[in-house]
Amino acid sequence: MREVSIALCDDDRDMLELLAGSIRAAFVREGAAPDIRLFYSAQAFRARPAGPPFELLFLDIQMPGENGIALAESLRQEGLPTRVVFLSSREDKVFQALQTRPYSFVRKSHFLEDLPRVVHDYLADTDAGRDTDRIAVQQKGGILQFDRSEAVYIEGSGKNQLLHLHNRAEPVVIHSTMDALTAELEPRGFLRVHKGFLVNHRYIRAIRTGTCCLPPGRRCRFPAAGARRSSSSIWTRCAGRAPCFCNTYILHFLYNIAGFA
Repeated sequence: MREVSIALCDDDRDMLELLAGSIRAAFVREGAAPDIRLFYSAQAFRARPAGPPFELLFLDIQMPGENGIALAESLRQEGLPTRVVFLSSREDKVFQALQTRPYSFVRKSHFLEDLPRVVHDYLADTDAGRDTDRIAVQQKGGILQFDRSEAVYIEGSGKNQLLHLHNRAEPVVIHSTMDALTAELEPRGFLRVHKGFLVNHRYIRAIRTGTCCLPPGRRCRFPAAGARRSSSSIWTRCAGRAPCFCNTYILHFLYNIAGFA
């Protein structure tokens, strides 16, 4: 059964659990296993614990403080892969909401009618390209497959390499050269920040001389002498994925992946 990570953000606390129950039921009917996290405001969503980005965000438009349209626009500018579905009774805001390029719009007044269509379309759209998000690596005694979003970074370790996964405390030993992994994974969003480190760009906060800053609790350090200092090559690899500023010694992503401060 396919797992789907979902965020639901709405300031109406009485409705939030009801909405979550309906969304959960709609995904289950389509054969999926939704993992839904609830947020009562845009501020609460921004303060969420660090982790991989949500696949889908059901987002109310009219909320106190930062409204849903402003939050969606900031997520778009940050380059997060989370798809937004606006969930609102403010049908007069549809045109403004479309400027943020959401995935879809569910009218609260037609919730039970709109929701099944959106869920079905989302799963059909994403399943079509799901194989490209799976990575297979050689282990001793077999093949390990995992989602691209689970891989934080790969660290060189002699003839073998160490794969650090988001959901595992200990690294996985894989049998492949760093050059072979680079050739396979750079086109899929990984950056060779050093001859001994290949990092998933989704998790990078910043790259400085000798250090690649990752989510809280994770940091890979490397000798400055082996760092990849070519700003043009780094820019080429990350162009089109996320806005960033590069020079010879420092690469700063101008956003915080998945809310990392």
